[in-house]
Amino acid sequence: MSLRGCHAGFTPETKLEKFKEFFALRRSGGLHCLDQPNDNVPQKQSPQPNGKHSSSSFPCPSETDTDCFAPVTGYPHPPTPRPLFPLTTVIIGDSITRDLRFHNAVTHCFPGAKVADILAKVMDLIPSFPTSIKRIVVHCGHNDMSTRIQECERTRRDFTTLIEALKSTGKSVFISGPLPSLGRGSRLFSRLLSLNTWLQLTCSIHRIGFIDNFNLFWERGSLFSRDGIHPNTRGSQMLRGNLHHALHTQTSD
Repeated sequence: MSLRGCHAGFTPETKLEKFKEFFALRRSGGLHCLDQPNDNVPQKQSPQPNGKHSSSSFPCPSETDTDCFAPVTGYPHPPTPRPLFPLTTVIIGDSITRDLRFHNAVTHCFPGAKVADILAKVMDLIPSFPTSIKRIVVHCGHNDMSTRIQECERTRRDFTTLIEALKSTGKSVFISGPLPSLGRGSRLFSRLLSLNTWLQLTCSIHRIGFIDNFNLFWERGSLFSRDGIHPNTRGSQMLRGNLHHALHTQTSD
């Protein structure tokens, strides 16, 4: 059973049920993990210069392990180099996460993605994660707040569905809160502040980690690029440091 390509046309609720069914089968042993070999299928091994076969436990880099600057429909990029140590953290988000780089972590960046898009991407990516992954960090929501005010309630429902899907994986889950906007008008700023407050409460109710970035970036123009939305180089370093601190000090059930 595979989740890839199986959720076309499904509602978020149906996607979540398929998602939970997949992990129930995976945990019960009824489904082979994609990062573990099937004993019934001969495994190909790459010959080494000394004639021996590699015994590395890491899966080969997949098409999702590309540089996060690539858009969703981007061009081919060389695969990310194999890490020296097992990956423990995955960061999935919109273009705000473009320059986030961590030791023993991989970032999947999808520019322009809304919460529902991130949910679909998560369902595609998680089955391919190695078993060494312990934490999942998601950063999204800004693109949803840039639309009509009527979409705010839908965004909250999508976030709730996303959180439930992430919790069903058994990994530690962290939601990275939105950044405030700078010079983009009071309406967008107000929506982002409202989303940040709601996410903080919702994550507490669901007993998952919440990373507050709003206060850190509030009225700090030196951290933003010219568009007043994306962090500049210094801002990305600040965001990375805040995420790194939260992952090592907060607990997530």
